Amino acid sequence: MADAKDPVIPLIGEARQRHPSIPAKTLVGDDLISANPKLNNCVKGWNAASHGWVVLADSNVLMPRDYLVRLMAEWQRDTGLVCSTPLVSRPSGFWAEVECAFLNAHQALAVCGRSRWIRVCGGQKHALA
Repeated sequence: MADAKDPVIPLIGEARQRHPSIPAKTLVGDDLISANPKLNNCVKGWNAASHGWVVLADSNVLMPRDYLVRLMAEWQRDTGLVCSTPLVSRPSGFWAEVECAFLNAHQALAVCGRSRWIRVCGGQKHALA
């Protein structure tokens, strides 16, 4: 997160205290590598990663319990990236409806329309090679 005063920081600290055996870091600061705030926010975690696999997920996306299993099931030796575009449900309010329409229509068509790069395009999973 970019702001050291973000209200989620104490919640992260509580989660870390409940699970002390899991190595975790809270990364704070704004790395301005592009005009895209989301990309700027992700680069710090990408650079700090200490494992061979990195999962980037938005905090407002409700994941199924087997989310990581589903992602890894699409991985093959010749796969370069596995991407799972969120399916929006239960929007509440006008702007939530707009986001729902964008993600469920335009963005999904943009991803699935790139057939030469798509290995799997079924449901909400896309494996890009």
